[in-house]
Amino acid sequence: MTLAVRDLPQADADAARGRLVAAFPDPEPPPFFLLRVIRENGVVVAQEVNIDVYGSGSTDDAAIEDFLAAAHAHRAVLESQSRLSRRLHKQLDYLRERIPA
Repeated sequence: MTLAVRDLPQADADAARGRLVAAFPDPEPPPFFLLRVIRENGVVVAQEVNIDVYGSGSTDDAAIEDFLAAAHAHRAVLESQSRLSRRLHKQLDYLRERIPA
């Protein structure tokens, strides 16, 4: 699966914290992942704003690809559990809406 990436508008104060992008399965429409892409010391980190999943790489695209792999792995781990807390169940629902089975 590939992700289409679109830059989102953000306030000047937020821009200092990194690039804000919507990433969604291409060519499918939203729901999308809301990623903050941060560049620091030669490393790029793509962090999902709503859940604690991130990827890293040497470029924006590499970090987003790594994020997608991490999101798939996180979904698999959550689905393998017999019981989840309410917060983790919400994360699983969030991932299921954005990652096809």
